[in-house]
Amino acid sequence: MKTNLIPALFAAAVLLAACGKEEPAPAAPAAAAPADMPAVATKTLGTIDTDSYSLTLHRAISFTPKTDALGLLKTREGHRYVVLDIGVTNKGKEPLEMGTILLFSKVTDKNGKSYGGNLGALTAYTIDHPDPKHQDAYDAVLSMEFPAGATHRAVVLGLELPQDVKELVFSAPVRADMNAEMKQIGFTLD
Repeated sequence: MKTNLIPALFAAAVLLAACGKEEPAPAAPAAAAPADMPAVATKTLGTIDTDSYSLTLHRAISFTPKTDALGLLKTREGHRYVVLDIGVTNKGKEPLEMGTILLFSKVTDKNGKSYGGNLGALTAYTIDHPDPKHQDAYDAVLSMEFPAGATHRAVVLGLELPQDVKELVFSAPVRADMNAEMKQIGFTLD
């Protein structure tokens, strides 16, 4: 049974990692939170405003996977998963490479240590909190041709953090360029 489940989990991870569709997704209102989502603060954590986009960090959701019979998605000892719920609006008149902007974004702790994206965290979260609209919202936020005027929201970034890390900074470039000026949102985990 393990040999059949591992390829299925890998395929699910690959689907979650897709960075957009061949055709831009139509504009849609922000996705509602699934009913079984962990309790979190209702206020947003902060917003990054640039000339071309507005990015709102709605929530940072800390969790331990519930559905992981084989232990493939468990965190390392002393660590936890955190996923970021992000909403984006393209303020420009041209499509935006939001997928590239989010690829160049980063999360650091108060000492400047960087935490890269963790596909296991995203996979575990979407398994524990299934939402039939998640994949479309995820694809829309990470689109390489995010339509002008469009607004989308999804859980798009997963992290594995030490339990004692509480103060974080999310940084994103003002344009799809790894050398672009970065704007930041500082936030604290519970």
